[in-house]
Amino acid sequence: MNIEYRNYGGNRASVVLLPALCRQRLVFLSVKNNSGGWAIRDFITNKWLENERSEQSWQSIEHEVRYSEYPPFYNVTHPSHFECWELYLILRTIAHNRRNDQQYDIDPPSPAFGEWVAISPNWQAFQL
Repeated sequence: MNIEYRNYGGNRASVVLLPALCRQRLVFLSVKNNSGGWAIRDFITNKWLENERSEQSWQSIEHEVRYSEYPPFYNVTHPSHFECWELYLILRTIAHNRRNDQQYDIDPPSPAFGEWVAISPNWQAFQL
């Protein structure tokens, strides 16, 4: 599948559907251009996964993408943008699933791909 990436500085970013990891929810995927490092942020369930806590390569993550769209220009690490991301992803997930006759869920992400950790609105850690 051709993923709709937008450049964010030294990263490529997209809003994607990854059913193997996050069921029928849209999440934020970012990939570092120079290192192949990646991060998935599931703002709906308040979890994120990145390459340092997973054995998966960015190519294997991209292989799981079933839908993608360009992301908005919200900062994923700025506390005031946390609620913007959550609302955006909820609304886009509902719209995408309604258009494709799928259910919307808030089940936790699948632990099969690595260790997911909580996202905090005051989070100031690894930026990808």
